[in-house]
Amino acid sequence: MRSIRATGIPTLLGMIGLACLVVVIFYPILGFEFVRLDVGGHVLENPHIRGLNWENLKQIFTSWCTTSYYPIRSLTYALDYQLWGLNPFGFELTNLLLHLTNVLLVFWLMLRLFSRPAGEVASSAAWGDALPAALSAAVFAIHPVVVEPVTWVSGREELLMTLGALACVHFHLTARRLADNGSKTRWVLIYHTLAALSCAFACLSNAVGAIIPLLIVTLDVFTLTKRTLWRILSGTAALWVIGISTFAIKKIGEYRDPPGELGAFSLERLSLVLNAYRLNIKSLVWPTDLAVFYDPLAPKGFGDTDVVLGGLAVVLSCAVLWAFRRQKAVLLGLFWFGLALGPSSQFLVHHIHRADRFLYLPLSGLAVAIAMGLRALGSTLRSREIVSAIMVAGALGLILLGRLSAAQVSTWKDAASMWENCVRVNPDNARFRISLADSLASGGQFRRAVEQYEHVLKLVPDHQRALIKLAWLLVSCADESVRDQDRAVWLVERAFERNPIFFRVLAEIRTQVAQTLAESGEFTRAIEGYRSAIEVDPGSQRAMIELALLLATCHEEELRNAREAVELAQQACLLNVPPGPRELSVLATAYAEAGELDQAVSAGEKAIASAQASGDETLVVELRSRLKSWTASDRGYQEP
Repeated sequence: MRSIRATGIPTLLGMIGLACLVVVIFYPILGFEFVRLDVGGHVLENPHIRGLNWENLKQIFTSWCTTSYYPIRSLTYALDYQLWGLNPFGFELTNLLLHLTNVLLVFWLMLRLFSRPAGEVASSAAWGDALPAALSAAVFAIHPVVVEPVTWVSGREELLMTLGALACVHFHLTARRLADNGSKTRWVLIYHTLAALSCAFACLSNAVGAIIPLLIVTLDVFTLTKRTLWRILSGTAALWVIGISTFAIKKIGEYRDPPGELGAFSLERLSLVLNAYRLNIKSLVWPTDLAVFYDPLAPKGFGDTDVVLGGLAVVLSCAVLWAFRRQKAVLLGLFWFGLALGPSSQFLVHHIHRADRFLYLPLSGLAVAIAMGLRALGSTLRSREIVSAIMVAGALGLILLGRLSAAQVSTWKDAASMWENCVRVNPDNARFRISLADSLASGGQFRRAVEQYEHVLKLVPDHQRALIKLAWLLVSCADESVRDQDRAVWLVERAFERNPIFFRVLAEIRTQVAQTLAESGEFTRAIEGYRSAIEVDPGSQRAMIELALLLATCHEEELRNAREAVELAQQACLLNVPPGPRELSVLATAYAEAGELDQAVSAGEKAIASAQASGDETLVVELRSRLKSWTASDRGYQEP
């Protein structure tokens, strides 16, 4: 067996080249924002990562984070927070370093799998090993499907799981080789223990780590010189315990399948598996039109073109395995790829049918297969010109992958760019367009947001979320040129007609419109608007308070109605127990307008106490001024 040190300079240059490649492609992510999605629950709104105290650590290791038990991922978030606070730079830097570590571990694994007894290796063989290993590891380093787990903070689970899997493979290889060389049993056990700990690390990062025992068994089958069933099982027993336990924890913690979910062993599930497999292979072979989300897969049966193509992909995969049946090292990588791809191809039921991040671990196995194939090819070719041509072609392929990945990285700059990419890939998906519109609106791009909501309504005219969200934007937009209150009311009334559950939203929209009318001096229309809001939702406290205030203080004397204002304010106070300072303030104002000064002073004093308790000093000053006015005037309230 040859030590990695024997490769010397070629290995070092390969590592440096891979590191530079990763940094060049992924350096921009260090300036990116958090993309909320589930980052909100995992990081931004997760109190248990804010400090490495005992209580937080206990929560991390004894509770689910959103829907999964991945404590290692949460622990790394806590470490990031300890170093960087909520600065996305630190979280992205950790992802980049994890990916770089995985790339170097894959490169090292290739070199270890290349190794042969030292007496059989020529002095120039180091370059013959380092070049194919570096080219193949580079595919794993910058392939566009790795962009998602590297740039998305929540994608870290894939990076950590793969780190644990690769560490497990390396420790297991070392344990096996120590045993073959007759080393002390103590050292063999130490490395087997380290392999088991690495497996546990992977499984506590992502439940897909449960397949690691299968990967290790495959490694033994293709690399052990003295294979026996007992040796394979005894050497992987601890890994199987960890893997089975992980699977059990996942099943205990996951939600029940929703009604209509395809059965795990149904023909419909098989058609879904074939379609998912086809798309996963396509993403790896032709990595364009990639996005964080895709439309759900809905094959129509085995006659569906996509399902037929999926079947052909399986047949071709089997043909590739047969073609390399005598190349054990290549088969190792291909089986690794297939086993790791299984969970993401719906062999295990999952509510997400397809995601680029699911291809991260499988791609590492495919890279190993490519390296083994290139090395075997190089050893059979006698012409240096042909070998050089293959290397040049490989380099050109890497340049193409790099350009595609750089473009993909740019789509993760912020939430708007991410959703824009999803819409580009899935233009008829209403959910993606609504999410894009939300991101645009929060970023102040109101007109573009309106365009996206309107596009959704063209796709689905009665889409309730689009109707409501567009209505709110048109009625409350900071850009007055975008506002269209009449259309906003029409939209929400349309949603209400189709689903009465939106009565409160309709009342809020009508109240907002009425408030705008009041501010512009259209008091009669404002009063009508408030009344229509209360008619739809008799419990609309905001409409009651605003109408009470307008009836008590309207500039047009003939529209004032102090008695109704008192009744409305009293009713609003009853709806909020105890009433807040604003409700009490309006009630006091209504009492003063009605000439009931004692009640006005009493309500005003309560309003002052409530405002002081809430820290609203501005309202306190205003109310004290009003109290003086009410006690000094027989007329009651004089508008400030």
